[in-house]
Amino acid sequence: MAENSLVLTVGQQAALQVAFKTADAQLPQAAVGVICGFAGTGKTTMLKVVAEEIGPPLFLTPTGKAALRLQEATGFTASTIHRWMYRAVEDPKTGRVDFGPKPLEELERPSNRLIAVDEASMLSEPLWLDLVKTATRLKCNILLIGDPFQLPPVDPEATNPFCCLDASFAATYRANLTEIVRQALDNPIIKASMYIRNGDMNSARSLLPNLERMEAWKLTLDICDKKDGVIICHKNVTRHKVNASVRTELGLSKSLVSGEPLLILKNCYEANVYNGEVLPFAGWTWESDSVDVTDKYRKVTQRTRFGATTFNNTKVLLAHERIRGNMEAVSFSAIAYNGVRTYSGDKPAESVYRGYGKKKKRGPQHPFLDANFGYCLTGHKSQGSEWDRVLVIAEPSIRIDTRDGLRWAYTALTRAKEKAFFYWPRA
Repeated sequence: MAENSLVLTVGQQAALQVAFKTADAQLPQAAVGVICGFAGTGKTTMLKVVAEEIGPPLFLTPTGKAALRLQEATGFTASTIHRWMYRAVEDPKTGRVDFGPKPLEELERPSNRLIAVDEASMLSEPLWLDLVKTATRLKCNILLIGDPFQLPPVDPEATNPFCCLDASFAATYRANLTEIVRQALDNPIIKASMYIRNGDMNSARSLLPNLERMEAWKLTLDICDKKDGVIICHKNVTRHKVNASVRTELGLSKSLVSGEPLLILKNCYEANVYNGEVLPFAGWTWESDSVDVTDKYRKVTQRTRFGATTFNNTKVLLAHERIRGNMEAVSFSAIAYNGVRTYSGDKPAESVYRGYGKKKKRGPQHPFLDANFGYCLTGHKSQGSEWDRVLVIAEPSIRIDTRDGLRWAYTALTRAKEKAFFYWPRA
């Protein structure tokens, strides 16, 4: 044990042994170590200790926001699994851009042969299968770290729920962190999360403020004004309503204003922004008039304006009505194609073909960025992030008496670092 390392709990000591065994394993297929830990059990501490004792592994996460949070918490560089393992590939027949596996020689390889995946509860089954296949080819092993009570990944095509942290998952080695570390023992958020895991929502509610409607609205505006927290709801329709109401109250009912939060809905590798991140809007560099967007497959036509902005020094296209949540019926590809066509038509000297349609044009390639306002998030979209203050809107649709409902409440609540509040709207 290194001189400056902390005194570990019994569970953390067992977890460290799992990390050692996983790193040292010599198997035909990648060995898989699993470290499960609830909120407050010191998972982040374990990541630092593993890097200290074994040497820094290759840190990966399922989402960009989780990678950023891991870097902030540990000081180690982290990447998304997608960015590490895949590269953009254009279909020569359709011009559509998809993602395929990188050649092995392009992949970063950890010197200790250990790949550590944080927030592993968010791994989908297809992504996991690709990861273990790639690790095996690289002769690396995988250490999965996460909270087994958080929400599982959303996969509408999956016939059976998948979570690589479940007890039924075939891991080579496994350790469970169950002891709450000393620093978290007096935290009411951690205590409330323990009650929720045990199915006792009433006791959890008794530890935290339960706001009335006007109190919740006042707190919502204060959080949005100070930008030190987030509002978490259950349904997308509620998310869009809260976003619209906040903007109206703040006098922002027209076009986007520089600095407003945008929730990224799809990874955009060109601009280095990722699904689930909430980023400030940088202001428009160009805007179109209103145009029709037709989705010929869904047989839907909606009207919107497009605009260009920049993220990380990369120009991207946005759709006004998509940002407001008013274009859910139109597919991403239809909006992207119309955005590119509109922008290249208005700016012929700056053609922006991005791979949609069959006619190719030369010039800079500006991708379409799928985003909504980010004042309010759903529980799933909040995963992998933390804020100082969190207001949890516990809608009747949650069905808090079920295991899925409890997992949703647990996930939403544990996004808070300092203060958490409940608002229970009536049905």
